[in-house]
Amino acid sequence: MLSKNKFYADSAFQILTSYRSITTQSSARDTNMCAGWTIAKKNLYQVIRHSRLIGGAEWDLSFDVLPCIIKGQLKQKGQLYNFEVNGGSWLYLSSKDTTVILGDYDAGDKKYFIDAPMQD
Repeated sequence: MLSKNKFYADSAFQILTSYRSITTQSSARDTNMCAGWTIAKKNLYQVIRHSRLIGGAEWDLSFDVLPCIIKGQLKQKGQLYNFEVNGGSWLYLSSKDTTVILGDYDAGDKKYFIDAPMQD
């Protein structure tokens, strides 16, 4: 049985909204890299499904925090989640009381991002 507040990437979900944005919580100051970058809604499903849970240390060491983001909301099993996909190949999902960080290491998804994660 699914936990009420836990998101399962391999279970069905519906993206309700998605839009491009810029975040000020980035190590990169130049937002010109964001010009023209987006991920189509149909491809967001793939990106979210291919992403896996990562911890803070892995996120810090392997992923760039870029100013380019796609924000939105999705729904799974009646639970609403806000999401933010970063152009650095990672995303976070949050519900009322839970926030998780996921990283996309899938080689086929590199084309959707500005920067890929560093791997050993």
